[in-house]
Amino acid sequence: VVAAAVSVEAPFSTAQAEDNTVTLCDGGSRIIPARLVVGRTGTNNALIVTGGARVESLTGEIGLVGSWNRALVSGPGSAWSNQCPFKVGGAGGWNQVVIAEGGSLANHTMAVIGDNTGIPGNSIVVTGPGSVWDNSGGLTIAWGGRHSTLVVSNGAHVFNTHGVVGR
Repeated sequence: VVAAAVSVEAPFSTAQAEDNTVTLCDGGSRIIPARLVVGRTGTNNALIVTGGARVESLTGEIGLVGSWNRALVSGPGSAWSNQCPFKVGGAGGWNQVVIAEGGSLANHTMAVIGDNTGIPGNSIVVTGPGSVWDNSGGLTIAWGGRHSTLVVSNGAHVFNTHGVVGR
């Protein structure tokens, strides 16, 4: 799938879109949006990248305003690459990104987990051998949010130029 813009919910709807999923599940699958938003205003939306599939986006946002949205990048060769800011939880809470089982996330500028004052529970989990988040910009955990978390476990790696916890 090649697209100029992708939103994992109905972008022109006045109602909140809920319970939608986009799944890329093999090495031949690729999506190239300018801006990728999972959960612009709705809840329980998901992006799943597995089996060596790739996402290449200018910007990536999980939970721009919506809550309980998620992205999973899992398995060797499965990857999501961003050129500009990457945010988990703009004005929405309890959004999550999981990089697991050898998946990777690359970000070429700043990344923020928990962007707005008082918004709770946004997180990124990087887990398992070969799983990597390569953030070549700065990382802020809880720009204004609360209970924002970064979990790195089971042999996973996170690389970034500098970090701030609680801004």
